[in-house]
Amino acid sequence: MLRTFEILCVDDDADTCELIEMWLKLATEDFSVYKVGSRDEALTILKGRHFDSIVLDSWLGSSSGVELCKEIRNTDQSTPIIFFSAVADKWNIESAMNAGADEYLTKPLSGEKFVPVATQLTRDGHRAGRSVLIID
Repeated sequence: MLRTFEILCVDDDADTCELIEMWLKLATEDFSVYKVGSRDEALTILKGRHFDSIVLDSWLGSSSGVELCKEIRNTDQSTPIIFFSAVADKWNIESAMNAGADEYLTKPLSGEKFVPVATQLTRDGHRAGRSVLIID
């Protein structure tokens, strides 16, 4: 039996997490996506549960994905964090990477580009390399 990798998707736009879940299910059967829409929901679920990776948006309604990333990194240095955001300016990308993100992928992005990055980082399970992928 295959191990199931669990990904926490944090985005105030539920459609984004649904899209990520669809991409991963089409590509592989060994991923499960848990979806939350806010910083508070994410912090609550992270108190009692471990995920193999975390996908964050830069803007989470009234809070910031960068600030959430910093909060996560205060207690968890190893879980891979992937930003998946429409915000593609240099300042936001650098802020996310400095906060502890492992990858920064910009929307719009196809599943063919998202899935390999997310699956490799999730399966590796450690912060081996950090990169930014911007698609114009």
